[in-house]
Amino acid sequence: MTDPITTEIIRNACLAAAEDMRSTLWRSAFSPVIYEMKDCSVALFDGQAQLL
Repeated sequence: MTDPITTEIIRNACLAAAEDMRSTLWRSAFSPVIYEMKDCSVALFDGQAQLL
């Protein structure tokens, strides 16, 4: 069992990674739907392609 502090650190790291992916997608997108409307989604997967 993981303590609450470690859990919160991992949660924040996952949120930061997803935010970085979203920001990068917005900056590098060619589609107006993504870069103007900000209509996209991102996800984190583990090594076995399971959604985290």
